[in-house]
Amino acid sequence: MAIKCPICGHDVKPTAVFCEKCGVEISSIQDPSISQPPAPPSQEKDSYHLFCKNPDCKKHDVEVVVKHTSTHKYCGACGWLLEERGAEPQHQNYQLEPPPSPAAEKPPDSRKKSRGYLVMPDGSEREITTNQMPIGRADLSKNNPRSDIEAVSRVHITVWREDWKEREIYLVQDGETKVQEKPSTNKTWLRSDGQQKEEITGKGRLELKDGDQIIIADTVTLSFTLKQ
Repeated sequence: MAIKCPICGHDVKPTAVFCEKCGVEISSIQDPSISQPPAPPSQEKDSYHLFCKNPDCKKHDVEVVVKHTSTHKYCGACGWLLEERGAEPQHQNYQLEPPPSPAAEKPPDSRKKSRGYLVMPDGSEREITTNQMPIGRADLSKNNPRSDIEAVSRVHITVWREDWKEREIYLVQDGETKVQEKPSTNKTWLRSDGQQKEEITGKGRLELKDGDQIIIADTVTLSFTLKQ
């Protein structure tokens, strides 16, 4: 029996770990009886053939046929964005590399593992670990005592690391996580390789690349760096 997501009102499958519409973790649902009105469906196409973008997800190559992308944006198994196969990725700067072929032989990797750090406005660094780390007004006011720091939410973004089979990935999210109750009020943007900034508020978790800039409330800029 499906339950209602308390954030967007979408009917969530009992086996899903994440809401397929908004990407919220189902474990955060307190009362399955809460009913919210679903968003109006899009009329762009009769049906969409979607695939999970996460190469390590068990549903990576499983086709999901839906009538409206407005009700199915996120994978129910891992929480990553769904997209049409062959379509231009919505966040192509942060798309994961495809997994290597099982038949390909690789020499032993003797490289040291990299560590990711968030560079604060005063130049200090915070190492990003597997524990979800909230960043908000109190963290940034210590290093950026400008009057417009009030535009930053109490908890504005969450950053953390995930250890996968062959590498580590670093993630940022402006939305509901284990340590963040809701998306920020004044939004967050991500800029990669000097390109135009892209709003990420409410768009699920995105992978950070070395040199990425996180722009908080259009007032404070943080940088992400990798070190051996």
